[in-house]
Amino acid sequence: MKRFIWLPCNTLSKRINKDIKDTFYKNDNFLRNRWGGLEWNIVRWSTEYLKYSFITLIAFSLFGILISLSIPLMILVTPLDSINWEDYTEWQTTFLSGQLTVLAVVYPLVVGLVSVLFQNKADKNAILPVYQIYSGFMFAGLSGLFLSAYLVIGYLIAPHISTISYAAFSISSAMWVLLNISLTAWFFVQTFKILDDSSREKIMLRYTIQESCIHDVKGRLSSFLLEQPSTLGVIKEKYGYIKIKSSISFYSNKGCKEIVRGNLEGKYIVDVNYTLINLALHIQSLLLKNNKDKSELSLNLSPVKINGGFRLARYQGFEINPFVRFVLKHSFMFSNRRTNKNLKLSTIVDTFVGAAHDSIKSENSKEFSENLDVLANAHSEIASVLSFTNDNNELDNWMVLPSNSFLGRNYLDEFSSEYYQLARLAVEKLNNSSSFFHDMLYLYKKIYVRRDSLVRQEINSLLQGAGFCWFLLIDWRKHNRQIDNMRAEATYNRMLLDFVGYWEGWQHQIHPSKVVISDYDENLFASSCHLKETINMISVSLSAGNIEELEWSVDILCRWRQSFDIDDFSYRSQSWHSSALNHYYLKKPLDSPQWHIALNGSEFNQSDANIVCFSNLNKDLRLIAICELIRASNEENSSKIKKLVNSLMKGRGVKSQEPSNVPEPIGNASDIIGAYIRQLDWGKYSDNAYGNWLGECRRLFNDSDDEKRVSGRVYTSRGRSNAQSQSEFFVQIAIYISRKEWTLTPELRSTIFSELFSYTNRESILYELNSWISIAENYANTLNAEEDSKVIPHMSILDSSEDTKNLIETFIRSMNQAISEIKEFQKESLRHSKIDLAVVEEFAQEASRYFLDKDKKDFYPLSLFKIELCDYLESDFQRNYTFKSVDKYNFTTEIRSSNEKSNKEYYARFLPDRIKLDIFRSIFDFNYLYHLQCYSDMKAIELIVEYIPSIENPILFVSSSSVLNLLNRAKYQKELLMDFDISYRSEKERNYICTLEGCDIYRAHYTDVKDCFLLSRGVLDTIAVQKTNENGVVGVEYNLENKDHLLGSIKYTYSMDVRLSAEPKLSRSMRFTVHDNLRAT
Repeated sequence: MKRFIWLPCNTLSKRINKDIKDTFYKNDNFLRNRWGGLEWNIVRWSTEYLKYSFITLIAFSLFGILISLSIPLMILVTPLDSINWEDYTEWQTTFLSGQLTVLAVVYPLVVGLVSVLFQNKADKNAILPVYQIYSGFMFAGLSGLFLSAYLVIGYLIAPHISTISYAAFSISSAMWVLLNISLTAWFFVQTFKILDDSSREKIMLRYTIQESCIHDVKGRLSSFLLEQPSTLGVIKEKYGYIKIKSSISFYSNKGCKEIVRGNLEGKYIVDVNYTLINLALHIQSLLLKNNKDKSELSLNLSPVKINGGFRLARYQGFEINPFVRFVLKHSFMFSNRRTNKNLKLSTIVDTFVGAAHDSIKSENSKEFSENLDVLANAHSEIASVLSFTNDNNELDNWMVLPSNSFLGRNYLDEFSSEYYQLARLAVEKLNNSSSFFHDMLYLYKKIYVRRDSLVRQEINSLLQGAGFCWFLLIDWRKHNRQIDNMRAEATYNRMLLDFVGYWEGWQHQIHPSKVVISDYDENLFASSCHLKETINMISVSLSAGNIEELEWSVDILCRWRQSFDIDDFSYRSQSWHSSALNHYYLKKPLDSPQWHIALNGSEFNQSDANIVCFSNLNKDLRLIAICELIRASNEENSSKIKKLVNSLMKGRGVKSQEPSNVPEPIGNASDIIGAYIRQLDWGKYSDNAYGNWLGECRRLFNDSDDEKRVSGRVYTSRGRSNAQSQSEFFVQIAIYISRKEWTLTPELRSTIFSELFSYTNRESILYELNSWISIAENYANTLNAEEDSKVIPHMSILDSSEDTKNLIETFIRSMNQAISEIKEFQKESLRHSKIDLAVVEEFAQEASRYFLDKDKKDFYPLSLFKIELCDYLESDFQRNYTFKSVDKYNFTTEIRSSNEKSNKEYYARFLPDRIKLDIFRSIFDFNYLYHLQCYSDMKAIELIVEYIPSIENPILFVSSSSVLNLLNRAKYQKELLMDFDISYRSEKERNYICTLEGCDIYRAHYTDVKDCFLLSRGVLDTIAVQKTNENGVVGVEYNLENKDHLLGSIKYTYSMDVRLSAEPKLSRSMRFTVHDNLRAT
């Protein structure tokens, strides 16, 4: 009934079915593998065999009744009276005996045989359930049992019905026997197919595509929608003041309230009505429309099963309306059974992976190779079926759908983990045979090749898996270091070379030279992943301390451009600001400001862009590798590490020193500076994506000490994720190649001076370069201190000659020259920039906020007065405050990026203190009735208490430090003022101290005197402020002493009149002067 009422509503099941229809049923691979009519029915019948067996029984019973009723009518119009109807009943015994024979002998034997054949298979948990469903033996067997019962019932009712009726019954049973014969024939055919490897693989794949994929995706989508409904858009993120939050936000909040439905033991959520939920939340938001409570209102709609029921929602900051609570409770539909009972996709994966496991165990390399080919085909087919185009018209794949929203694994993770386990088993067989590991290597490449289009996660997963094999190979060598078997040693060395060839062989699948400008290009993403995994190979080799593998991994990085055909094109666009380009530029549209500036007036050329971007990327990764090699160097390996560093600097292979096509090796210190600036990823339009990506590459080297760490202990980060963490080594490299004085290259100079960098960016670059000089000076000081004993740590790897000191001096001189060039450009750009009057007005508006904005003017003591804006005040009330030596940069927008904030808040912060001082000066200069002298803080308190009752609505301002100290100490030492009625209440105004005998006491920010001033609140009447324009009350001027100067002064001007009431009834006020350092004689 509820489902019928919910038909027009937006429900969980509707949303899931729509997503399935828009993805699976529009996928060509899915449609190509669809079930035939008979297959589809067999699968349905076998899945719910009990239900369909009863339907079959009812159908043939009705069929028999229909025949019984039809025969008399047919006799009237056709010559059927000559038929001997008893002949139709003679076969009933034969039918019964034959059916029971099939049920008791044939089915058990065949099913038992299949079970025995697969009982030792790793994939039996998936094969047998699929065999049960696809062969239909459960439905066929149960149909046979129901037919047997049907026949027995026929024997019992035969004496009580007519011959014709029993004949009709016999005819219907005969038709049922024909159906069971057909089902048995299907069962035998499919049994033979299951026993054949090739046919079984096809059946398993088709079942996976048609059944497991759909049902598993439905289950995961359901979980995801239940956990994060607002993220997927079925409910809004905000309803009025109510914010919809995730369950994680409520995880540690124990003060929230709950909506619970009980008495639901053993039940599950099968559907959710989001139309009702949206309606209920909209009603609740309308009820809270006039809510004046400023506390946050939040709601979580992630149902969770609890003891005996479900917690449907949690909320805080408000009370749920009873009607809303009722609607929310009845927006969920429950059932005694789960909607998804099919085999999960992760279980089906075992079918394809399990065969490979069995092959390794039996050490059958040929069968293992064939099984991996089947596995690659299955993976690519399933991934293709799960591929679709999302609402943003972007390629997407259900393979990356997690099992739940928090730390859930997706299908890709499950496939990858199985592949990792296979790879581990394969590498353990290296002592006996290398073919297992060799075949395992090419599994990832086979999957990549057979996929038409891959999403980012797929590419990353496949390349990570392939790179993981390098770790397994090195790890196997590490734990089998003492190899006495020469054959095993030779096998390992051959596999090492095979892996290098295999890794460089990805050039046939990944084509960086074919990258085109777009939001997502497979070749671009795959190229960056391949390079990242290459860096990881260096990290793994370095961590293992294996120089041979380290040399090969460095060799791959050095030869990467040559291997992937990046060097085959000539670079023509010399006028570009090429030193700023990185591979993230290839994702930016050509009409973006970055490309417009980087092209520097030249035409765009895709081939040149690919060359420059990947050349810079390769150079940056080589420098990161150099830094980590220097960091890991010691006395034992310094000579070998130095050889690797030289290879990385030149961009030539370690194993082969033939001339390279690399046009720009790292040959001068200007290249080092350019690479460092590029790695910082600073810029006017930068989103720091490239810097973050390089940070991930640096973090790969952080794991080298993991084995030395104690599990459970918390370790601080070593801080190797940013470019600054390697600045020490950049300096060493720059010193190493500073054989003579150098200058910034014209291209790097023009890039730094271009619009790619803002004034602030260049200031930050200057700061970094000055820190380089400090590092070099520290090296020089260390060299002088240890000249006769030790060499500088790490410096020996680059240059251990006597010229080290001269190299440092040359480097410092050259750096100073480079810094002076940038500084001079900064001065010139600032000198020629114009003062922006709009910025000056922004400064004025910011200062005016203290009088005009509600969140500003409520500050003490301005909040004690009424604010009156007037058009004119006498000049006597004008206040002027000036700041000198203020940088002109704050008042120009020509050289500042649009998203860069000015310092208007910083310079306006003085204003509250100035206003307080003016107000308190007026208060303490007010005409007081009595001026009393006090020679102790206690005496002052006694006198104040004595005069408080004589003043209407009193208030006390205290500037005496001794009285303030006494009042503050009395908060914790009650005995100090126990004779007085004193209370300390919590107030937001931090200048409030306490309430003494009904009089509120406030701290007075007036350091000119050490007094206390007691007066009536009514005296504090009005503060009049003159308007400077419609939007402000403070005027601002910025003036340079000379037009060529870079510093000037800010002048703030405002007019304020503190008007204190002179009414006679309020004129009784007292001033108490406290002499802190004197005592009465």
